[in-house]
Amino acid sequence: MLPNRVVVLDRASEERVRFSSRFHYAKWSTQSFQELDELLLPEPHPYEAVTHGILLRNLATFADDTPGNLQRLFDRTPAKSILRDVSPLR
Repeated sequence: MLPNRVVVLDRASEERVRFSSRFHYAKWSTQSFQELDELLLPEPHPYEAVTHGILLRNLATFADDTPGNLQRLFDRTPAKSILRDVSPLR
């Protein structure tokens, strides 16, 4: 499973999350690798993930009790805003 492909729909999501990972997000997001092992860094690097404001607003009213509500959340949120933006911390 590749990072950034799991979406947790939580009404209490934070806008910014800091974490460390050995995954090379820049190579993955630009598809600039030949082999999967190029995506593994020798040491963990610090990152920050930012949730798009529109997703946070839509999550505030999200009721996860029916599949229709989940579909409505996806319909109201642009596809590019479903995943967090991940950038390296300096």
